[in-house]
Amino acid sequence: MSLQNLRQFRCLCLLVASAVLTAPAIADSLFIGTVERDHIHITGYRNGYIEFSVNDRSKEPVPADKVSHIALDGEADFNKAEVAFHQQKWEQAAASYQQALPTANKPWIKDYLLPRLVESSNRSGQLEPAVLGFSQLVTRNLQQAIPLRPPIPTNVKPEILGRIATQLASQTDNPQLDGVQKLALLSVLLDIRQAQGDVPAAGRVADQISAIAAVDATDPAIRRLLGDIHLGLASLALAQTNPARAVSEIESNTALFATPYQQLQAAYCLAYGRDGMLGQKGNANQWRDLAIDYMRVVAAARASGQRRYVPESLMRVAQIQEQLGDLKGAVFLYAEVASEYKNEALSDRAQKECERLQGKTGN
Repeated sequence: MSLQNLRQFRCLCLLVASAVLTAPAIADSLFIGTVERDHIHITGYRNGYIEFSVNDRSKEPVPADKVSHIALDGEADFNKAEVAFHQQKWEQAAASYQQALPTANKPWIKDYLLPRLVESSNRSGQLEPAVLGFSQLVTRNLQQAIPLRPPIPTNVKPEILGRIATQLASQTDNPQLDGVQKLALLSVLLDIRQAQGDVPAAGRVADQISAIAAVDATDPAIRRLLGDIHLGLASLALAQTNPARAVSEIESNTALFATPYQQLQAAYCLAYGRDGMLGQKGNANQWRDLAIDYMRVVAAARASGQRRYVPESLMRVAQIQEQLGDLKGAVFLYAEVASEYKNEALSDRAQKECERLQGKTGN
């Protein structure tokens, strides 16, 4: 090699070395509590563990439940979402995760992101992004999706319910979905149709559910899903003024209702269904049993930290007590509903009933 060529080769080597030294390094971080582990390369998320390397050497994966949040090089929206999630700013987290979802440049990021999108959306009462994330998570990790199945808030606008129903109906027609995946999506669609007040459409969804072949119920996640489905079918039966069918759905599937919220829903469907079956034909003992059924609803709600179904259950017990001649007991419960549930629709009615009975009892 000539002297001139040697000099050119050395210059080229220096340029390459300089480029390597000045190139931006991948600088991811993971935060365990308040401790930041930075200057790492997060390489994956699998089976609940975050995988990473340092200087191209793989390190022991970290359980995701030990990590408060992570930061990824070049993923600005994702990083904003992670900080908001850590700070429990649920609405902000949901919005940022939704922005990050279509631009996530590695498949594992979506696996990590989707459960957090659904959870933050559920916590902030945003149904549309919750269902968006849930429907995608169903196809990627059904076991992770089922516990995050979105509840339906009471204040969702009709146009939002309509959009979601259209999207879910289209997705359930996907021939690549297996039976359990279809059940997961149909269970949410059933709730949406009932929230819309469209009983015939909800009935058609119930028919689709019934047409799916039986699934293996030994898996806890699938059992939970089946519990949600039977609760939806019981609620539909009540909307169809078929209380006997609602009671049958609950009594035949009691073992499936494992979570506190499922048990609360089951207790209310059972009490309301038995109430409908009893009508005005009951004797004193049957009315007392019905009052106990409704008080079980109150107990289940308080055990699960919920307020749902409590005022209407207390009101019904008060009415039963009045019917049985226990006017003081009825006044006490009417007053409880009026004072403790002032923001509920039944509060004013309970106050009027309380005042009416106080006039009779002189209290």
